[in-house]
Amino acid sequence: MYCIDQDDKIELLKQVYEHARLTKAKDLAYKVKKLAKEEDDYEEQRDRLFQAIKELIGNMTFQLDPKSIADGIDEIIKASINISK
Repeated sequence: MYCIDQDDKIELLKQVYEHARLTKAKDLAYKVKKLAKEEDDYEEQRDRLFQAIKELIGNMTFQLDPKSIADGIDEIIKASINISK
């Protein structure tokens, strides 16, 4: 990384950081999906997870992989971003 221009290095690190944020948001969305299947009263936990997802990627442009879309993770993320808290 020493031979890379500073602007290029910043852009590369930004992409890595945003990928990590998206990965964490997807993990939290899968947790919401799991809670919905396993617990009847999970709204409070879901709301906390929704808020965490929104904080991670609410102002970020991203594209999900086909598996996540097929699993319904895109809908969970959309619902998270659209909460008003």
